Amino acid sequence: MKMSAPAWIGLCLLVPGLLLGCGKGALLSPGVSSATEGGGEPAPSFELTATDGSELSLAALEGKIVVVDFWATWCQPCAVSFPKYQELAERYPELVVIGINENDESDGIAKFVEETGVSFPIAWDEDKSVAGSFGIETMPTSYIIDRAGLIRHVHTGFTDGDEADLDRQIRLILEE
Repeated sequence: MKMSAPAWIGLCLLVPGLLLGCGKGALLSPGVSSATEGGGEPAPSFELTATDGSELSLAALEGKIVVVDFWATWCQPCAVSFPKYQELAERYPELVVIGINENDESDGIAKFVEETGVSFPIAWDEDKSVAGSFGIETMPTSYIIDRAGLIRHVHTGFTDGDEADLDRQIRLILEE
């Protein structure tokens, strides 16, 4: 069976578009999220300067439960997740939430933070080295890291209601 020229052109445009959507940096649809239990492997160490000028170091947070959230200003689910992470940080004083932006110019970060109303530390991973060490492929992706620095839970995407799962995961670690 022969394909017409318009069909070939359509196919040639469709396949690369689908492949681009599946590779590194792909986004989950705004209504999609997934969670997996971390394997208990050590979280990659990092040091970044926060937007307020303070130094952020995962090693310095040993003994605390840490949520590291990788996000971008253009990420619609990130705008949903940020206020929820703020609520979790306020609910659990033992919890430290860190937002790491790795896909923007620094000038858009402050506006996004202001619009979402968060006060947890935010850093810009300008060279994407921290995101690379965590293997980030989708936005948002968050990691719950226990007091010993081990990854206990990984959450990709974000929809309303996902905070209940994150809350449960945090409580499980707090009860240990």
